[in-house]
Amino acid sequence: GGSASAKLHIKQDNSTTDTTNGLLIENDGTGDAIAQFLLTGTKRVMMGIDNSDSDKFKIVQGVSDLGTADGTVIAIDGSKNIAIGHANPDTNLHISGTGSKEIRMQSSDSASRLRLEGATQSDIILKDTAGGSNTKTMQQVILDDVFKFRTLTDAGAIGIDPVLQMDLDTGKITTTGSVAVGGTLGVGGSQSTAFHVQNTNPIFRLQNGGNYFDYAHTSGSDLDISYNGGSSLLHLQNDG
Repeated sequence: GGSASAKLHIKQDNSTTDTTNGLLIENDGTGDAIAQFLLTGTKRVMMGIDNSDSDKFKIVQGVSDLGTADGTVIAIDGSKNIAIGHANPDTNLHISGTGSKEIRMQSSDSASRLRLEGATQSDIILKDTAGGSNTKTMQQVILDDVFKFRTLTDAGAIGIDPVLQMDLDTGKITTTGSVAVGGTLGVGGSQSTAFHVQNTNPIFRLQNGGNYFDYAHTSGSDLDISYNGGSSLLHLQNDG
């Protein structure tokens, strides 16, 4: 197709986009269709279709056979699942192997962002596989206008739901269990003491089931404590 600039040079000048273009490597037997790259005595990288492993497309290095598991860099199966570091993906993207694993996104001049979008929910599952049961899996999920943290059992069933959740419409935060605060806590505003609540009436409510105590301003800086919305049980007056 023109003068060669390398030992093998394929050049085309057309608008064709089908299988008649480019380079074709075909195996009509039981072997693999392979392309190889070799630095003599230093490094070999192979890529191709592994005929003996469900026709997965693989890139391997440091080995002489596409089927050598330890050499797998990337593998793509018939469902378009992608494996990195191994050859058996069971999700859309599956990274596995020995040693620590890390995904890094870096921008030298702007923001980096991980964006998850789902038609019914979006979530991240964190799991410690070191041992134990039903206490090592945490799910962060947006579901039905609520962002929540909840636990999952080893079987994938929902455990404690929620551990903590926020209503995305109102910003209200609720939790199952107790909250431990090591420093200061501000609710509704910046904190000025160990526990600081800033709100319109009632300023503060303690509730158990259907019963509750309200702490509310009645006038000026006076404070009334009432039970279940009834009349004041205790009135604290500030003369200052």
